[in-house]
Amino acid sequence: MPEDERAIRAVGIAKIEETARAYRASELLLRERKLLTFGSQIMDVVVHLRANESLRESLRARYRYILVDEFQDTSSAQLELVRLLTAGWQQDDGRSIFCVGDPMQSIYGFRQAEVRAFLELAEEGVGDVQFTVERLRSNFRSAAPLVQWINHCFERVMPQVDDRRRGAIAFRASVPAVTPFERSECGVECAGFTTRAAESNAVADMIGAETLRHPKWRIAVLVRAKNHAREIAASLRAIEDFSSRISWRWATNSRIIRCVMSCGEGIAVPGGVKKARNCSRSFW
Repeated sequence: MPEDERAIRAVGIAKIEETARAYRASELLLRERKLLTFGSQIMDVVVHLRANESLRESLRARYRYILVDEFQDTSSAQLELVRLLTAGWQQDDGRSIFCVGDPMQSIYGFRQAEVRAFLELAEEGVGDVQFTVERLRSNFRSAAPLVQWINHCFERVMPQVDDRRRGAIAFRASVPAVTPFERSECGVECAGFTTRAAESNAVADMIGAETLRHPKWRIAVLVRAKNHAREIAASLRAIEDFSSRISWRWATNSRIIRCVMSCGEGIAVPGGVKKARNCSRSFW
């Protein structure tokens, strides 16, 4: 092995050993204080099942059906738990495991979730039990123009093919399944304004027009700063009968709002592709 590769490997091994020492110290401290983390709860179950055959057999006899949601975020310890509980299961023996997940939403790598396990188990199954894989493409959340816009944007920032070795998940387009809105041009529109006042007036005019068309609609406006909201509110108050109908909710800390803003920045700003890709794995 070349000297430079040997040095890089030595550094990697040293980091792993340091992490292991820190983990052991953390576990000892938790045990002393009679505390558990969510991760240690799973590992304790795995350790007990590995060491206790009668417990394994008891649980296998008790549970004939296993349902796993958010499968793309399953950690290695959770996967081992599933394997222990299903060991000895045979195809079509009256027991089954049902998993639901979206690998494009995988965001839990920091807690040892391996999205490639999603691909491996879909192809190889668990033990002797093989999966029947159903790919769901219908989008029941959004209208066709928004679904098409998302498809167009994210096929440019996500991988084109699955790569189990790298844990890369290819983008797969969705198909709109909701009834179209009355306006065929609805969807995502981008507009630029020379001044904040012009922008606020345009937003107010848009809301006023939509309110006349759809009196029962509740329309939300997302802003980045409170002073921006005040300008839009002032423009709305200038419209007759709007003052009493304006209410505010400060949503800066909303995960969904942060995702939308990150996705927009990732698509619009050079160098923001990584942010858009991370957003796509957590939001859609």
